[in-house]
Amino acid sequence: MSAGELAQINAIRKACAALGTFTLAGCEIYSSCEPCPMCLAAIYWARLEAIYYGCGQQEAAKAGFDDAFLYEEIRKGMPHRSIPCTQLLQTEAWEAFATWIAQPAKVEY
Repeated sequence: MSAGELAQINAIRKACAALGTFTLAGCEIYSSCEPCPMCLAAIYWARLEAIYYGCGQQEAAKAGFDDAFLYEEIRKGMPHRSIPCTQLLQTEAWEAFATWIAQPAKVEY
């Protein structure tokens, strides 16, 4: 993965560190290219309010950064994705969430 592919995530991390918060509500992000699925997810998690970009998915693909497969996989239901996904130990896994929920000093996301 190149530095360019992580540029938006690195920008989010730096902005959060500078502001001392995990949320960037009220902020915008500017990028030379439309965010890849990973960066787009990070943008939504950080609660940015707008994305401004230069090149789109088609231009990124021409430069060798073709994420079309990932966008298609995301649209598919779990049983139809190319990498099998199997849920295991749901009850045991829930214990981590239950512990989180019980913490009185947690920061709500």
